[in-house]
Amino acid sequence: MRFLQTERRVVDEVFPGLAKNIDEIPWAEREKVGNPCLGLFRDAGGPGLLIPEQYGGRGVDPVDAVRAHRAVGMLSPSLGIATTMHHFSLVPVLAVAAIGDGAELAFISEVARNGLLVASGFAEGRSGQGIMHPTLVAKPCDGGFLVSGHKRPCSLASSMDFLTASAIIPGQDADELAFVLVPAGCPGVIVEKFWRADALGGAESDSVELAEVFIPTELVVRAGAGPDSPLDTVQSVGFLWFELLVSANYLGVASRLAEQVLEKTSLSAGLRVEPALALEGAMSGLENVARRIPPVEQSAATTPDVLEELLGQALAARYAAQEVARRVADSCFELLGGIAFATEPEIAQRVIACHALAFHPPSRARNAENLVDYLTGAAPLRLV
Repeated sequence: MRFLQTERRVVDEVFPGLAKNIDEIPWAEREKVGNPCLGLFRDAGGPGLLIPEQYGGRGVDPVDAVRAHRAVGMLSPSLGIATTMHHFSLVPVLAVAAIGDGAELAFISEVARNGLLVASGFAEGRSGQGIMHPTLVAKPCDGGFLVSGHKRPCSLASSMDFLTASAIIPGQDADELAFVLVPAGCPGVIVEKFWRADALGGAESDSVELAEVFIPTELVVRAGAGPDSPLDTVQSVGFLWFELLVSANYLGVASRLAEQVLEKTSLSAGLRVEPALALEGAMSGLENVARRIPPVEQSAATTPDVLEELLGQALAARYAAQEVARRVADSCFELLGGIAFATEPEIAQRVIACHALAFHPPSRARNAENLVDYLTGAAPLRLV
């Protein structure tokens, strides 16, 4: 095992030229709004990472997908977050493509062949609201739905070609959960500035509002369950992949700091090796879960019990990675010293970014009671 050697090999294989091209961009430029990294990601075939080869994608297996995203987080934290959201947006579509009416396959083929970027409009980020409670409402109309609501923050807000989002379809007896595909150029799609933090600015995490946007019926996937129901197959698959990819990204953000500590020969061997070993342990946890999950396009056939178990394991690996990334970043911050802090802005921004994994859903604190119930067998796994 050589530190980050496998991840660098994998990212060069699945995203040819991406690492070399990003390494040539100064840190300040690669992390700012409007940076060239997303364009380089498109050029390297990045949007098709999880899409099967027969539909124009890379068809990368889950383990290599996790490894590639650790490498992307190392290259650019902002790019890592933005592209994780892209893949998360596609997973529900890929999951239902095998049992859909063909519209889903046409969409994912277009994404892969044309390098389209897809933003996620799922409803995280609202204080006091559950992640399965959408901010969007889809009202039936002639030929489709009128979708209204907002998502903030929404990564890829400025560069997205499509937005995928959860929405509520009001019903007489009960509301229904649906997934909608929203072309970014539709009348009524409004993007406004929201993100003002220095760290992760290049992820374009701004506000997206939908004001009665017409979406034809073929771009709406009805989930058949309300937002208070147990996770169904599509939701489970989406969160399973999200937890693995987003965790790998943040481990990558911290890995560059650990690499700098490894290279600092003025420190003792014990101090130099501890951050790298901690990160490798956390990464092994993610890879072990990734080895057990099926390709996305086959996941709809996986039994609910198996998916629930995998998601539980993914959450455990994610929360472990969350602690390791934060602890390693803080440790490296101190070990690299005050001169490095004063002269290399990348260090402070990476440290700050490593704390942000705690903000991604599902929150460990808010789900503590649900996790206890699941781990003790008292109830199925629920996320709020």
